[in-house]
Amino acid sequence: EDLQKAGYVYVPLPKAGSPERMFFWKEKKDLSEGTQKYHCHLTFPESKERREMIAFRDYLRNNPKSFKEYSLIKKEAAKNCGGDKNKYMEIKEKVIRKILTQALN
Repeated sequence: EDLQKAGYVYVPLPKAGSPERMFFWKEKKDLSEGTQKYHCHLTFPESKERREMIAFRDYLRNNPKSFKEYSLIKKEAAKNCGGDKNKYMEIKEKVIRKILTQALN
């Protein structure tokens, strides 16, 4: 409720999120960048997805080479997906899986 009061839109399953994670988004005007889209993922501390997301984030923070690799694939995906969210995710998937595997080991 609080997120929706703040202007976030809840996207129910199966369009977004998962049984362990609720997904919200909102657009906001940014003076320097135009309109920006903000995402909020709501989960619980013991969820598998949260553990994976935190491990992924921490691994990137501590491994500059992987950070650069992920940054480059995100830019490539954004450039080549034609605005298609599924294609964007598909382009990034292999690199995400590789980094996540490293982060969890």
